[in-house]
Amino acid sequence: MTVERCEFDGHCYLIFREKPRYRKETCQVIHDPDCPCHAAEAAVNATPTVNNSDDIEWRNLLMAIIMTESRFNPSTEGKHGDKGIFQQTPIYVKEVNRILGEDRYTAEDAFDIEKSVSMFNIVQGYHNKEKDPNRAIYLQNKKAKTYGAAVRKNLRFIERMETVRDALNKQISYNNK
Repeated sequence: MTVERCEFDGHCYLIFREKPRYRKETCQVIHDPDCPCHAAEAAVNATPTVNNSDDIEWRNLLMAIIMTESRFNPSTEGKHGDKGIFQQTPIYVKEVNRILGEDRYTAEDAFDIEKSVSMFNIVQGYHNKEKDPNRAIYLQNKKAKTYGAAVRKNLRFIERMETVRDALNKQISYNNK
């Protein structure tokens, strides 16, 4: 087996060639994990965090946005082409691909929870590095007048749920000792 590295259209690829005895040569091409585009994506996805409580507050905000947008239903479709848990539109997906510099996501990827969260993090990491909750809400829905109030109401609900969950986990942990 031989391995070659080549560059095409600003990306690096690895080409694995194998010529077994008495058979045709096989070839497999993969996007090189050391390609500079992966470093660029990591930089976009990297968002500064001060401490663990900031991560919990950010996660709670995302849960409140998801609750507001889709009630946690990944197969939700809106009237204007918005899809998935974050109700991402084709324009939103286009912005994600513009940030990444390649057409990695499609509108249908909004139905996939992991890809939908990834797209949300890419947009927020690029436009809201400080993880400002008001900016996050605005970036998610610039037009709806009552949207921010609905997200904040759901955020209070999510925070109460987290408080109850933490209390239950402590009780379970205590009982298992």
